[in-house]
Amino acid sequence: MLSDDELAKLAMGVFVDAPMQVLLVDRQLQIVYLSRFEKGFSRDDVIGRSVLEHIAEADQPAVREACRLAFEEGEKSSYETSVVTPEGSARYRTWVGPLRVDGEIRYASMMSHDISAEQATRTELAEQQRALRQSEERFRLIVERAPEAIVIFDTDAMRFVELNPRALDLFGRAKADLLTLGPADVSPEHQPDGSLSSEQARVHLESAASGSTPIFEWTFAYADGSPIECEVRLLRLPHSEHQWVRGSITDISARKRAEGENEKLSAQLAHAQRMQAVGQLAGGLAHDFNNLLTVVGASVALIELDPQNRAGVLRHARAVQQAVARAVELNQRMLAFSRQVSLRPRAVDVAILVREMKGLLVRTLGETTVVETNMPRDVWLCRADPGQLENALLNLAINARDAMPRGGRIRIAASNVTLAPGLGPDTPPPGDYVCLVVSDEGVGIPAQSLQKVVEPFFTTKPLGAGSSGLGLSMVYGFARQSGGHLTIDSEEGQGTSVSLYLPRSRAALGESTGEWDLPQVDALGSGEKVLIVEDEPLLRQVAEQLVAKLGFTPLSAANGPEAVLALELHRDLLLLITDMVLPGGMNGVELGKKAAELYPQLPVLYMSGYAPDLRRELDPDAAFLEKPFGLPGLEAAVRAVLDR
Repeated sequence: MLSDDELAKLAMGVFVDAPMQVLLVDRQLQIVYLSRFEKGFSRDDVIGRSVLEHIAEADQPAVREACRLAFEEGEKSSYETSVVTPEGSARYRTWVGPLRVDGEIRYASMMSHDISAEQATRTELAEQQRALRQSEERFRLIVERAPEAIVIFDTDAMRFVELNPRALDLFGRAKADLLTLGPADVSPEHQPDGSLSSEQARVHLESAASGSTPIFEWTFAYADGSPIECEVRLLRLPHSEHQWVRGSITDISARKRAEGENEKLSAQLAHAQRMQAVGQLAGGLAHDFNNLLTVVGASVALIELDPQNRAGVLRHARAVQQAVARAVELNQRMLAFSRQVSLRPRAVDVAILVREMKGLLVRTLGETTVVETNMPRDVWLCRADPGQLENALLNLAINARDAMPRGGRIRIAASNVTLAPGLGPDTPPPGDYVCLVVSDEGVGIPAQSLQKVVEPFFTTKPLGAGSSGLGLSMVYGFARQSGGHLTIDSEEGQGTSVSLYLPRSRAALGESTGEWDLPQVDALGSGEKVLIVEDEPLLRQVAEQLVAKLGFTPLSAANGPEAVLALELHRDLLLLITDMVLPGGMNGVELGKKAAELYPQLPVLYMSGYAPDLRRELDPDAAFLEKPFGLPGLEAAVRAVLDR
């Protein structure tokens, strides 16, 4: 057994080696014992001094109360306090209890443990938790108040696992209901492109789950079934147990409606602009047609005034024929402008063509635009469709005019060009060309747009200030179809020059088409019957006379039913000539089929001024005669049919 002195010494050794600091204070709170001294303290600095001297003032009340409980109540307690040492401030947790001597509480024992590191860790953790709570709160507010719908999908279960309030509004459903559904359940069965919503949704979600960030348009369905056009952005979320994908959904229905309205307005504007261009063209053509009608009317009147003057009659008749030929050209020009005819290339003298067009250009372009031409005498003939060439020049001139809102000069020049091989992909093939250049003094074309101006529907003009973007693309297509090329040289503020290259023609330039010359023809028939079906009385009468001139006996009908009756009555017909567009419920194509049923060997000659849809229904080998026609044209068509 150890003696009391030995136990006391052993206890003091334990106190000295213990991780805690042990103090004894008397009722005056003076330190009477300290197990070890902090670095920088001596015994005189501690023993006999108040325990409060090195304790932060804010913590002193807690120390006083703990000592009171020990001395007066005999109770144990604890507190935390900051202690100021020579090394700085440290945080201690102290346990206080009464110490009895001979049954009387003589001292209070204090066991203090430095918890500075622990306190710093707790403070750091608390700060981290506070920052995390703030971040979570900010994220929650961002998600809840986001203008777009935000949802989270479980790609394994194909179900929503979270939705913000905007998503609930978007789908028009309660959150509890939506958490039992997936994206396909709030979508129509099929998307606008015809794909199944369930299959397409899985494709997008699997793409996001693999790490992609797909962005696409999607049609959802409101609770009442009405469609909602949206833009969806998907992003994979990190999760250890599930494959979750976040979806940001923006309702673009209003934008789609606005785009639709804009397209409708743009179409209406383009239509109005086309109508304005057609009106300008029609005005110029009306002027030319009125001139031709004046020639026709005056010539006929002169013939009627002096019918016995054979030389005068022939002269006036030739004037009528020439006017009709010019009218046919004008009609072809109108059809070319509307792109309703195929190319009919022939040798063209561009100098003559430009000279004849200049009056139309001046009237079409307006008073603020001056048109200058430079056509050298030695310019070659080119091979092109004259009607389409006129249309191309008209388009280029209108573009040039629009590039000069305050007016200016447009120059049209022609030259002979021989291109050598190896000039590059943006130049015409090697050979001889006639180059027509249309230049202006306008605003020019931006460099970034220069390569796009020949694309269909591309235009550099602001909305409301130009066409629908087809002009240059049509001209470019005409040039390439003709075996030529189109180049554009432009600089902003310096104007634009468009060069149209057309291949040189070495064929002779005919003085006339021959169709409207005063005819000298031989009879083809000897009284055989030919049935003419035409609803226009005057044209029917003229056609009968022309058929009679060819040596046939003409029969006529005004519509399909009358023609069928004539076919049944006259079984000895040699030929059926029928217009394509007829009244009475039967068109020319149907009449031809009926005639084939009645008389399989009866040849049919179809004629029309303009019926592209019906003409497409004909057999490619069907005989066809375009209106207007004269006796030479009719003779050639009838001869070809009968020779078959």
